[in-house]
Amino acid sequence: MVPSYGISAPLLDDFNDLIELRNEIIHPAHVPTGTPDNWPAYLRRVKDLGLLSTTGRSDSDYALLDQIASHRLFEWAISVVRSLYQLVIRSDPRRAPTFMGFYRMFESEWFKSLPDVLLW
Repeated sequence: MVPSYGISAPLLDDFNDLIELRNEIIHPAHVPTGTPDNWPAYLRRVKDLGLLSTTGRSDSDYALLDQIASHRLFEWAISVVRSLYQLVIRSDPRRAPTFMGFYRMFESEWFKSLPDVLLW
């Protein structure tokens, strides 16, 4: 995926974190994280970005699924998906018109205020 679409390392990290977050949401049998703040070490980067609902305490925090219930996380996720989609569209100019209809969804009022993860 990286060579074909020119995805930068930070954007790939974001995408991988989105996949892991999706896995946490989809799989209902959660195991204890083993951390005081109820957040798994393999997703620490997401918490460090300040995207979660949190008590702000390092010695205790909301349950994992409650931390995920965050508007900041939603905005970040949409920005990552939009940036990835831009790269897919740009990868093949001949087929780009086919994909532009879906991309226009990101131009709706709901998404106007979201930051661009990738500027083009």
